[in-house]
Amino acid sequence: MSQFTVILWIGWGIQLISPLFPVSAALVNRRTSRFINLPWMDRLAVAVGFDLVVNWALLGMAFRHVHNAWLTDFAMVPQVLLSLWVLSGLGPRPIPPRILATAVVAFLGSATLEASLIGFGRKWPVTLILASLILLGFCLWRLKDLIAQPEGETVYRQPAFWLLGGWVLGQGMHLTFIPLADLFLKSLPKAWILVPWIITYFLGLSLNLVLSKAFLCRKSAWS
Repeated sequence: MSQFTVILWIGWGIQLISPLFPVSAALVNRRTSRFINLPWMDRLAVAVGFDLVVNWALLGMAFRHVHNAWLTDFAMVPQVLLSLWVLSGLGPRPIPPRILATAVVAFLGSATLEASLIGFGRKWPVTLILASLILLGFCLWRLKDLIAQPEGETVYRQPAFWLLGGWVLGQGMHLTFIPLADLFLKSLPKAWILVPWIITYFLGLSLNLVLSKAFLCRKSAWS
């Protein structure tokens, strides 16, 4: 078995297992009263469940050497909208509807424009970067509000901290990797061309473990 094949199978294994962690944590959260359960966490459960379906569908297509451009490209749109839906439900202050609507319109406008210019089957780099910037900005805003709350429960015991911290990690990873993807494809030899993707898969695994913690914060004085 070649080095390329070994690295490929490692990546597929990580992609298979990684999205299971937050989905399993969401199920545990629903079945026991030991953990904090907040209204926005139902939205997060929907989002991570959708991510699981998309990841497994993409993995299944990879096994069968099938490329479905609609799934590969268009799945990003509901993923981003679901993330914004989750963030809009976080306290202590809601995101102003006008700002949220502006972000949604800008994202959908960019996706529509790139889809018409580039089509399906190729990445939409501007839309991907714009989506990451929007989500990163909202996450940092929510995180600032969380940290600025009056004295109470330790921040890292709050589910929102793990959600926001995980998504900041994820969007930072996207903003770093997307501009470099073409450079990797052009400059790395075949034996090593998958290494950057393996690194992102491991970072994605870390992200999913952090999201899992959002569902597994034990109840205490803060709720």
